[in-house]
Amino acid sequence: MIILAFAFAGGLGGNDGSGKVKVDAPPRVEACDALMAALPDSFQLLEKREVDSDSPQVAAWGDPATVLRCGVNRPAGLVAGSAAQQFYINDVLWQPEENDSGEVDPSKPLVITVVDRDVYIEVTSPNGTRLDATPLISDVIKQVFPDAVCLGQSSGATDLVPDDQLCTRRP
Repeated sequence: MIILAFAFAGGLGGNDGSGKVKVDAPPRVEACDALMAALPDSFQLLEKREVDSDSPQVAAWGDPATVLRCGVNRPAGLVAGSAAQQFYINDVLWQPEENDSGEVDPSKPLVITVVDRDVYIEVTSPNGTRLDATPLISDVIKQVFPDAVCLGQSSGATDLVPDDQLCTRRP
């Protein structure tokens, strides 16, 4: 499996390395309560940080902070007929935020969002850093939301996923 490294900006507010991490609040989604309760105090060497947000649906780890927001809106690039890049990590389907170049630029923040579960879950990591905790985050998401509600089209698949089952067709 190829593990891609991504950095994010969508939900990340001020993060100067001191004090609380300011994070924009996603809309309230009751299904996120179980995920937030299941998140650990650390992912590898990333220790949990205090979050300055109006929402209990955000968490942060490390300095500079990696941020998780549960219950975010559908990613703009997740549309029917889209050729958006998607990848599975530990059976959870992630989609990176599109940028102008279409390439991952480690000097700029990017956003990856889980698109195949009951709710959309966004993870943001600092500029130029790797998000090595993604497999661990995927495992927690899979424990809380064990069933995918749609599928991604694997580039190496011999059998194509029926169009109506693709996440890009998700209502």
